[in-house]
Amino acid sequence: MRIPKYAVGTPTLNTVLLGSTLPDTGTVENYTIEEVVAAGTNNSKLAFSTVVVQGNGAYTVAEEKIQLYLLTWSGSNGTMGINLPLAANSSGRMIRFVTDGSMTNGNSTLIKIAPTGSDTIDGALTPYDINKKYEGVAMWSNGVEWFIIQKKA
Repeated sequence: MRIPKYAVGTPTLNTVLLGSTLPDTGTVENYTIEEVVAAGTNNSKLAFSTVVVQGNGAYTVAEEKIQLYLLTWSGSNGTMGINLPLAANSSGRMIRFVTDGSMTNGNSTLIKIAPTGSDTIDGALTPYDINKKYEGVAMWSNGVEWFIIQKKA
């Protein structure tokens, strides 16, 4: 039986947010709300970024550990291209993209998430399109190609 580790006293909503088993140790670690927020802002455990997208724009996802991209539309209608990093340099990486409420539903505001070079997404060279408010996709790389592992529409 594993016993969660707490700082002092009985855990409360303010002290314990979640628990996670550390790889290869069987040890359960708990994270406070403050630790999770700090991790997100320090790019250490949970990493996120906001990308302002606009018509006829382009953005390349860096080969870093950012896991969640909030896409917020600004400006006139058009198509925004987002280029994935090379799958070979991203083995085991999962990236999530989600739009907020700033997009217009339909193809007047369109985001195309595209593989780089000869990389593929689910075996295809074609981009994954997002054209709705609060739409999202999660992708994972095995070091050879990108896989769509979850869609939110």
